[in-house]
Amino acid sequence: MEEYFLQQLAEFVNRTNGRILLVGMLHQSFTAYARQATAKTHNEWMKIQGRFIDFAITLSIEEQIYLIGQVINITNKQLEKQKNDDDFLDQIRSLVANIANYRQINSESLTELLSGVFPLHPLVAILLCKLSQKNFGQNQRSIFSFLMSSESNGFGYYLKNTTLDKDKVALFKPHQFWDYLDSNLNSAITASEYSKQWLLSQTAVNRYEGLDEEVKVNLIKIVALISIFADGTGVHASSELLKILLDISEDQLSKIIKSLESASIIFYSKFKQSYVLSEGSDFNLNDAVREQLQDLDSLPFEQLEQFEPIVAKKHYQITGSLRWMEVKLLPVTDELEETLLALQGSINSSLVGYFCLLIPKDDEEVLLATEVCKEIDNTDDFNNLVVAVLDSHTTIIDMLKDKIALSNILRNEERLLNDKIARQETEGRLVEIKDALGNLLDKSLNASKWYSKHLASPETQLNRFKLSALASTIADKQVTQNFICNNELVNRNKPSPSAKGAIRELLKRMIERSEEESLGIDKFPPEKGVYESIIVKNGLHKADSDGNYYFSQPDDIQLKAIWKCADDIIAEAKGDLVTAKEIYEAWQAPPYGVKAGLHEILYIAYILSRHSDLANYINGEYKPSVQYLLAEYLIKVPADVGVREVSFLEGVQSWIHVLRDRLEEEFGVRLNTKIEDEPLPIAQALVSIFYSLHPWIQRTNNLSPKTKQLRDILKKANDPNQLLFDDLPKFFNAADSDDAKVEKIIKGLRELDKVYPDLVSEINMGLQNYLKVKEDSINPYSEINKRSEALFGKSGDYLLDAFIARLVKYDGSMNDAESLISLLAGNKPSKKWIDQDIIKAKQRIATYGFQFLEAEVNADVNASPDRQKVGVITKSLNATTSLVKEAHITSKNVKIINDQVDQINKATKYGKLDLNDRVAVIAKLLEALHDEEHSEKEES
Repeated sequence: MEEYFLQQLAEFVNRTNGRILLVGMLHQSFTAYARQATAKTHNEWMKIQGRFIDFAITLSIEEQIYLIGQVINITNKQLEKQKNDDDFLDQIRSLVANIANYRQINSESLTELLSGVFPLHPLVAILLCKLSQKNFGQNQRSIFSFLMSSESNGFGYYLKNTTLDKDKVALFKPHQFWDYLDSNLNSAITASEYSKQWLLSQTAVNRYEGLDEEVKVNLIKIVALISIFADGTGVHASSELLKILLDISEDQLSKIIKSLESASIIFYSKFKQSYVLSEGSDFNLNDAVREQLQDLDSLPFEQLEQFEPIVAKKHYQITGSLRWMEVKLLPVTDELEETLLALQGSINSSLVGYFCLLIPKDDEEVLLATEVCKEIDNTDDFNNLVVAVLDSHTTIIDMLKDKIALSNILRNEERLLNDKIARQETEGRLVEIKDALGNLLDKSLNASKWYSKHLASPETQLNRFKLSALASTIADKQVTQNFICNNELVNRNKPSPSAKGAIRELLKRMIERSEEESLGIDKFPPEKGVYESIIVKNGLHKADSDGNYYFSQPDDIQLKAIWKCADDIIAEAKGDLVTAKEIYEAWQAPPYGVKAGLHEILYIAYILSRHSDLANYINGEYKPSVQYLLAEYLIKVPADVGVREVSFLEGVQSWIHVLRDRLEEEFGVRLNTKIEDEPLPIAQALVSIFYSLHPWIQRTNNLSPKTKQLRDILKKANDPNQLLFDDLPKFFNAADSDDAKVEKIIKGLRELDKVYPDLVSEINMGLQNYLKVKEDSINPYSEINKRSEALFGKSGDYLLDAFIARLVKYDGSMNDAESLISLLAGNKPSKKWIDQDIIKAKQRIATYGFQFLEAEVNADVNASPDRQKVGVITKSLNATTSLVKEAHITSKNVKIINDQVDQINKATKYGKLDLNDRVAVIAKLLEALHDEEHSEKEES
């Protein structure tokens, strides 16, 4: 729970924007406290660590050495004399000289400080200070614990067990400090990141202690201590320092080192200028490197680690667009000039140039490189290149050789396959040399003398800040028409997934809600920030005097240039299709430099600002309105999206303006907007009206020939130019007046618009007829609903029940009729109806209507008091079977039936027929009805 509480507390404080500061004081970092916990617990504490900022309050090495000197108080005069004799001072001087070879120090001050730590060896004092700063140390507590306690092999233990010998005392030396660590901090070091080196030193020490090789053991301990604890101090295990520490001759030291190197215990790192522990393998890496160097004939400069790009920071801060120059390391060859020309040709609006460091191998190549630099300074062919000759080329080449040798060993040496330690040693050495090479190259970048047309004078030294300023100057000249967009979310070539989500949402609102203020965006989601910084700031979305919002031409001068770029591309196409990809490429290239993350937003804003004269296409198919599908294609496949300009044929087809007026007159309510008096909006409105009609009209043949022709023209329309100026003129006579031409189109649209409502009316009449609904009923559908609800689930026929279920809430509307027809046509969706489906639906209404009436009687549903089912069975002399006829008496036909019954009764009664004769009359009437029905079937 404490981990969760700390995470939540840190999150709460971080969200106050500085109004609350949470300060905690710890001996160590959170992760150091959790280093011995389980992996899961350690990860939780890592999350907590990431929510805090660490401010390490530690003493410097010098301050800690001074503190140690203040703790150690010498009262014995003999020891005071030994403290100031040459033997102890020689140890200090050799150590200070060793450090001074590696980093800049105040030698006198350090010597004075180290003289106060007697009888500690000065190296032990430095190592003790570094121990206190490790993650298993506890700052000054570790120092005082070593000095004051009686821990095994510690300083207190040393004082108790050391006596004067000839008025002198033996110093507490580095190998004794190793014993102290081994006795008291072994588990802590083993659990740290230094465990591998520590375990290797323990293994080596145990090996040589068994052989009674004390000097070798001490050397291993010293090298291990320096390797683990001396980082950042400048102390390095050089031969001179080891000779003084071990108090042996140079020949003795040379033999010991050679023996330990042969045993792969230690090796010499020429980059650290120090002996370090080997990784514990029989593989001799130094010999392998020497063999590789002998076989190395040429230097592949492409293997040099390239610099991080130099960012044009000033340009970025002003424009919001990230641009940079790359640093290229180039060998000096006869093809150098061609290489530079190729680099000049490869620049773009993001990569605006190159800093080229030329690396010569000898004096002759130095002269050639200098001549090339001077030529670049005096010509306009290399405006985006800045060149210099690398000064420290000899050292860099040596390092590059070692790097290539180590890379070859890793790649080709079979002995590394089964020797994990040797492989790790080689990999570690390679990482080390890469870092050293990178640091040297980085220093060379600042020390080199640069040539460029953009510098006031040649041979100018530039630090990182000046290099960035020069990159900004070149970027400004590369993209002169770049518009300012300080929105890092989208003003980049590869937006993040969250930014892409914001772009998608903004595009959707631009397309679907352009007439609303702020595109209808509430509060301040990510897309609102993009909208404000790009759309609103540049005047792309405005309101007219009536408060109606629309997309317009931009106010910003630079953005106007981008709009004009697209205008020119479309105008040059002369009505041909121009893809979004072509426009993107033009925008992205100099001098505009529009980042890819802005492409879709600007493209949609552009086509919406020219909606009256640009026709939109997806996969070559015309889209009468801008839809969100177009935005999805823009993001994924911009080459499949395009526009055509629609205006150049307008003058020869004056009838289209009459069509615009008639469309507004006849279908204005349906369009819900005014049609602009331009060819494209008129074509869009016409096609929009057609596709707003019921989809069945696109398949039915129940149309007049002329209307069918118009239907087919509109159905195939995929290009407004072709529709208005090619296809529709074939629908009428060229000699017709403009009004006559338009009247034919309007007449056809009226017929198309009427076909489906007529079908619905016919279906509704049939339904009322077959269900025997009263003709004078005020609301026939209410009666149908009531009867259906009473009958639902009681028919015993699942198909009939499905029909009844539709009628429970049926209101005769277009939508309800469509649902009913789809059911009767075999559950076929309306967009797939054909005329045969309509015939089938009409037939099934008759069938289901009779079954409905049957079910009402059989289920004893008292939906109407007039409901009655009757039947008659007769048999004539010549017939072999009985004749059975059934009929339903409903509220609709009850009156007329009763009237007819009265007439027949009167006729038979006044004819003085008895009961037998009356029944015979009825039977003969039924037989005549049967014969009539049979004749009708034969005729059909």
